[in-house]
Amino acid sequence: FKNRKHQGGGEGDLPFDADEEACEVPCKVADLRNGIYAGEWRATSAGRHEVSVYVGSHMLEGSPHTVFVSELPECDAPEVALFVENVCGFPEYARHFLRADVRGFMLCGFTVESLLDKLAIFHTSHRRTIRYYIWEHTQKAVDPKALVYIDDHPLTQLGIRDMKARQRVLYALDQTSERTAAATEREELYRNRLKTTLQLTGERMQDEIRSMVETAMADGSDHFLQDFNDGKLQAKGGVQARLAALEASIKHQVLRAVREATIIDNSDIGRAKPP
Repeated sequence: FKNRKHQGGGEGDLPFDADEEACEVPCKVADLRNGIYAGEWRATSAGRHEVSVYVGSHMLEGSPHTVFVSELPECDAPEVALFVENVCGFPEYARHFLRADVRGFMLCGFTVESLLDKLAIFHTSHRRTIRYYIWEHTQKAVDPKALVYIDDHPLTQLGIRDMKARQRVLYALDQTSERTAAATEREELYRNRLKTTLQLTGERMQDEIRSMVETAMADGSDHFLQDFNDGKLQAKGGVQARLAALEASIKHQVLRAVREATIIDNSDIGRAKPP
């Protein structure tokens, strides 16, 4: 990184070719056209400067860059945040920078005060504009709803940075959750009622069949004994015919009892059907 021209600062600034009180500042320049570069830059003051980026003896396309240094750190400071891409008219380009996909480094190391005071932006409307843009960006960045995850991806990383868009997504998710919960509740209600109905039907069927068989056997036995005493069963095949008739009667009554018992009354279920 080579200084080409010193454009900002206050009283007592040292020239860039001076060695005294100048420190090699580790820094990173994010060039929207050429990439991200790391290196050391000899800075003597905070403020606005023009810096050219070289690879060997070749100056990269786009240089010199107008950069802003929020403050001059100690020589062991980790880095200095820089703004690049010829943003000399910062207030006019503030909206573009704060809304672009380079937020990770743009506000690094800066506060509203340092942007206003150390960048020598004295125009009141420009100060107000920058303050509003930074506030707007900060509000969106720390919005709790922006942390909502969909398949482990936050909404902001999915590109949904607009507040209203996030609210629509959250509303749709809430509605889907409510519908799913309601459907599950209806299905569970239907399943429980159906289980209860089938259980009661089985019990009622057993009682009906038991009662019917007992009645049929009692009546059949009485008729069988009466016919036997009257001599009606002495003919050849008379006993077999009477037993066959009794068996057929029992089968008929059992089938009728089963049909009556298996007619499920689902009037109490209403619309509680599986979705």
